[in-house]
Amino acid sequence: MLALSKLIGMLCMPTGLLWLGLFLAMLWAFRRRQRGLGLFLAFLFLGFGLAGNPQVGALLMARLESAIPLLPKDAAPLEAVFVLGGGSQVDDRGRPFLNASGDRILEAARLWHAGRAKCLVASGTSEDARTGRRDLGAETCAIWRSLGVPSSAVRKLEGPCFITRD
Repeated sequence: MLALSKLIGMLCMPTGLLWLGLFLAMLWAFRRRQRGLGLFLAFLFLGFGLAGNPQVGALLMARLESAIPLLPKDAAPLEAVFVLGGGSQVDDRGRPFLNASGDRILEAARLWHAGRAKCLVASGTSEDARTGRRDLGAETCAIWRSLGVPSSAVRKLEGPCFITRD
């Protein structure tokens, strides 16, 4: 029942409504015997459905990320692990928490706790019309401290870093 309520909620969102609209337009085209239009709408419906599917996205990302070598277990501890901003959000009270990209923040903390990194470094700045300017590096550092990483092991790059090149 929970899955059904989640599905209905997703279908009521703008993207879900667009997807349903494509499906209904496809059915309408096939009923009117407009095969070319129906096939085009079916292509759009399937493509849009696959593009928005989290499992397909995870599969594609897994293939992409599989080329990145893992840190060998017997490797010497790293001097520092640098984490680009973008893995956090703030709640209504201004407290940072992990978002869907927060695995990088958590993995850095795990490396520090395992003794595989001596220092954690964060950066990042975000400019959002709704929330204004956010210091993503400070948010990341706050999350690390909440995960038990001491302030002495945490550094933040000063200055606004909006993109990786910064």
